[in-house]
Amino acid sequence: MSGTVMHIKKVHTISARVTSLFSGMRQVHNIPETLQGVSKDKNPDFSNMLIEDTKQRYPKMKEEMVKNRVAAIINLMGQCEGAMEVSFPIKRDDGRYEVFRAYRIHHSLHRVPAFGGVRLSASLNMDDVKALSALNSFKNACMSVPLGGSGGGIRLSPGPYSETEVEKIVRRYILELAKRGFVVGGKPVSHGGIRGCNTAAGRGVFHAVDNFIQEESWMKPLGLSTGWKDKTVIIQGFGTMGRYAAKYMSDAGAKIIGIIAEGANGAITPAAHQVFLSKEDVLVLPDIFCGAGAVTVIYLEYLKNLQHTSYGRLKFKYHKDTNLHILNSVEKSLKKYISDLKIHPTEEFISRVCGASEKDIVKCGLEQTFDNGAFSILKVAEAFNLGFDIRKAAYISAIMKIFSTYEDAGLAF
Repeated sequence: MSGTVMHIKKVHTISARVTSLFSGMRQVHNIPETLQGVSKDKNPDFSNMLIEDTKQRYPKMKEEMVKNRVAAIINLMGQCEGAMEVSFPIKRDDGRYEVFRAYRIHHSLHRVPAFGGVRLSASLNMDDVKALSALNSFKNACMSVPLGGSGGGIRLSPGPYSETEVEKIVRRYILELAKRGFVVGGKPVSHGGIRGCNTAAGRGVFHAVDNFIQEESWMKPLGLSTGWKDKTVIIQGFGTMGRYAAKYMSDAGAKIIGIIAEGANGAITPAAHQVFLSKEDVLVLPDIFCGAGAVTVIYLEYLKNLQHTSYGRLKFKYHKDTNLHILNSVEKSLKKYISDLKIHPTEEFISRVCGASEKDIVKCGLEQTFDNGAFSILKVAEAFNLGFDIRKAAYISAIMKIFSTYEDAGLAF
């Protein structure tokens, strides 16, 4: 099952359904209800802050013009920048031909390239792909991953088709995208992929929860102690995300009550989210934060492809020798006072400085990205006095970053 929602009173893995519609013109995206709440909230501090920031950048601009500019940029975030629908025939194993419909949406190109996954579903339509691409825009921005948001999929239920037929269909879809300059992430390592990609989604959920579970100021109101020790984790769904999330939580000492980590896209409905907010002992960590493990590592893969070399290849030996020279220098200095002293590096130290791999670097990069993302969200939650509404804090953080990018670039006309 894809996607993971964690209740750390229960950790749930729920697969999220994505759907979508086409017109060759620019698409209008209906912002999710949870996002609409940011602009409709009784406390207008967020909108006022954007207006005030813009006024400071353009002190000679009239206030009405500033408000119009802010409104235009925010409205731009609610649009899809491009939509593509393709149909193509595939010859099945029995000789029959069948036509399939597929989609690709660019929601936001405030950063390029745009990134988003591929969904296979018999009920897929353009509207749902638009929603998925918008979610990816905010997810990337929330984690400060400099990519735009996109999404795509094929109207297909893989069950009735053979493995060969599914491969034909997906290959043809990718070929259609390649004609239009699209590229692929999540490749095999032998073809430019990156180590650690398979575990990234589950590891991302772990790091997302870990950033909150280690903070006493967030655990105390829930009646929980900090850390993973003596915590019970329940996982619904055991696909790629759930399986690895379970592994890392188990390794950390978990055996959680009051935390829900939404690993899947849109796994919790807005109505359910409001129910959770009404409870004083439940903390919800949203999908645009918890589900960002995969896109973070795909971004690292993209950078690796641009460099045409694996991470650390040029520096592993240099860093190893440097660290060993430091130890040797310390040993020589101490021998002036303790003649028979000998420094013996621990196995952990040797492994760290001599055995580092691309996978180790990816793991560190992923953890640092989630640390930074959590810090940004917590700052927003505190600044706007949002309490346990981490979803709203995450969206505000994402919107502020996208807004700043558009504002810095300027509006052409």
